[in-house]
Amino acid sequence: FLDWGTEIVWDSDINPEGVYEQLEFSLGQALNAEWGLETQMGQFIVEESGSGNDLELFAYGIGLNRKGDAGDATKVRFAYYDWQDYVDLIKSGSILGAGGTDPETDELKVITLYGEHSHEMVWPIIGSKKTVWFGNWAHNLEEGSQVSKPGNDNAYAAGVKIGKAKKQGEWDTRYQYFYVESNALPSAFVDQDIAYGGTNNTGHMLEYAYMLRDYLKFSTTLYVGERIEDVGGDDLEMLRWQFNLIYGF
Repeated sequence: FLDWGTEIVWDSDINPEGVYEQLEFSLGQALNAEWGLETQMGQFIVEESGSGNDLELFAYGIGLNRKGDAGDATKVRFAYYDWQDYVDLIKSGSILGAGGTDPETDELKVITLYGEHSHEMVWPIIGSKKTVWFGNWAHNLEEGSQVSKPGNDNAYAAGVKIGKAKKQGEWDTRYQYFYVESNALPSAFVDQDIAYGGTNNTGHMLEYAYMLRDYLKFSTTLYVGERIEDVGGDDLEMLRWQFNLIYGF
């Protein structure tokens, strides 16, 4: 499910234990494109607890794929994430809220919609590059009314990626806007690099990557963000600049 959403849904550093089932169907040719349907289910043990119920995730998804004759492609993904006992573990102190999810939230039953469209696009100065436009929306169906600030149950992300860094000398750059309300998603699993990490964050991300060798990538990422709701009366803002050197083998 990692490619069924952006960093607002999954921190790429997290790999839960479990199993998943996937089926793909070809829908044939129509409107100058090849169409396909994809379904996916997953059952994961996310956190084992010796003193209470284990945190489990049951996930279900369906997606539509389109590959155009001109080389363009479109993906649409709808998923439902049933986080079992997540709020109970926050209340017990087994999982920290990460500055986000209200412990009085009823449950985390989250629906997400993700879409992307890729094509070759001619840009000023840099010329023709593969370009991917993407957007992501998430909504918690069971925030409840007893939270301190109800109505904080949505999250959004949108952006664009230009280029493709796969071989030596290739590069890509990516921009993303994100807006993640407090009770929209499990805060411990939202990317911890965006703003202050977790939920209750909004801001911008700009990334550049360059292949020094076929097996060695340099990347730098700038995050500019702030809390949506003040924490402790403070209007917190964050600027983070990261540098990475990634070796592949």
